[in-house]
Amino acid sequence: SPLMYASYFGYNDLSKYFVEHQACIEETDNDKYTPIMYSTQNGHLELVDYFLQQGANSLTKNKLGRNCLMIASIAGHLDIVKRLLQVEELDINDIDGRRWTAILHASQHHHLPIVEYLYDHGADIN
Repeated sequence: SPLMYASYFGYNDLSKYFVEHQACIEETDNDKYTPIMYSTQNGHLELVDYFLQQGANSLTKNKLGRNCLMIASIAGHLDIVKRLLQVEELDINDIDGRRWTAILHASQHHHLPIVEYLYDHGADIN
C-alpha cells in the first residue's frame, strides 16, 4: 500500500498524509509487517514516534514472531530501542518464533550498545 511504501522509505510527509486520510496503520503485508515495523527496521525514528502517537501497536508480531523491539535490535537502531522501551505494555523478554529475545538478536548481530541498554533495562541474559 502507499503507507507501507512511505513508511519503508521514511517519507514522513507522505506517511503522515496517508494516516491523516484514514490509511490503516495496522495493515499487514504478506510477511505480517506493519508500517511501524518497516519504519523500525529502516531506522526512521520520527516515523516510529509518529506511529506510536497515532496508536500503532508496537507489540504486533510479524510472520517470524518478531515485534518492533526485536526488529530494532536486529537492525542496530538504539534510538528506536530506547523509544520502544517507553511503551508500557512492552515485555523486554518477549520471544519470537525461534524463542529468541531482543537481547539475543542484538547479540547475534554484535550490537553491544543495544545489548547493554536492554540489559540495563531488565533483559534476561540467561
